[in-house]
Amino acid sequence: STQGYSSAASDVYKRQDQIGLWLGLQIIDHYMKSHPRVTIGELLHENDYEKILRESGYHPSANKK
Repeated sequence: STQGYSSAASDVYKRQDQIGLWLGLQIIDHYMKSHPRVTIGELLHENDYEKILRESGYHPSANKK
């Protein structure tokens, strides 16, 4: 049935959103730990997203537990 397919597709999109949120939080956590003098307000005003990622030092393979 196509109803089962659309439900499964909806679940995939929800998981993608959750993965994106989790990944973003990991990057922010790493950035803030690397830059203790930066306030969350200052971070939110930073528009150079590549700089945030680069300076966060976040690398998924280095964070396996």
